[in-house]
Amino acid sequence: MRRNARNTPQPSSPEPGDWRVAVPRGTEHYRFPSLAETWRETRHRMHVATNADEWLDDEGEMYYEPIRGWPRFFRLVLGIGVLLPLALLLCMALLRQLAACDVDSSFWLSDAVWFSLMGFAACMIVMFSHTMDVVWAFVYVVGHELTHAAAVVCSFGSVAHFSVKPSGGFVETSKNNLFIALTPYFVPIWALVWMGLLWVVRLFVDFSWYEALLYGGAGFWWAFHLYWSAWIIPREQPDLEENGMFFSLMIVYIMNLMVIAVILWCFHLLDWVGFYDDFIYGCRVSWDLLNQAASQLAPIVDAWMR
Repeated sequence: MRRNARNTPQPSSPEPGDWRVAVPRGTEHYRFPSLAETWRETRHRMHVATNADEWLDDEGEMYYEPIRGWPRFFRLVLGIGVLLPLALLLCMALLRQLAACDVDSSFWLSDAVWFSLMGFAACMIVMFSHTMDVVWAFVYVVGHELTHAAAVVCSFGSVAHFSVKPSGGFVETSKNNLFIALTPYFVPIWALVWMGLLWVVRLFVDFSWYEALLYGGAGFWWAFHLYWSAWIIPREQPDLEENGMFFSLMIVYIMNLMVIAVILWCFHLLDWVGFYDDFIYGCRVSWDLLNQAASQLAPIVDAWMR
């Protein structure tokens, strides 16, 4: 909601997401802040948002209501009893696939791997050097909310309002579900946008450095997605709290694991049939270990019951 600057007292401390720059009273109607002032104040507001315990991101209905009671307890039990073992077994299968790979040195010198790793490393250097954090945070928020909006459209819903700021954003929609809430945490939207744009350009212009841009950009934007997702998750995201934090995190972890599996498959480091076989093998080994543990604990429990 817009407010009249003349009739509104200036806040004593900046609020996250507020782009206004404080100016002397009585001059609000004619003084426009300079670019340096705006940049300096925006960096300060980003610092406030970075140190806050909460990040504004309300998808679905603007005022969400977290599940409580038995539904929340059921999802917690499902997360611990089903999703956690599934995540561990999928991770084991992925590691077995990587251990079974017979990769020679020519693979690591290929354009696909080399430029992807260069893009990934470049992103990590830029992010951890905190160069233009405000700009990168804003780019992430835009992509985060766009992913929410795309998930809404895929769920046959409609978007009523869309808002983004460096300190957070929200999307007002006609419907909400688990898919809409969690999609931004495992879909690297800017990597997909980058590859899609290059593919379209390649249809009209053929250039020799296409693969360098494709793989380097994909590595950069996937690293960007991982960095900012890891940064934002600990800040009490409504997306995660809405369906239960542990339940949501298990789904996010599993889906990111599957994204990694797809990337490894693209580099011919994973075979889906072998991945399935390794997963079934892990299930059998885990079941055998549980049976052995149960057989050893049964006499102890029986003696204690007597």
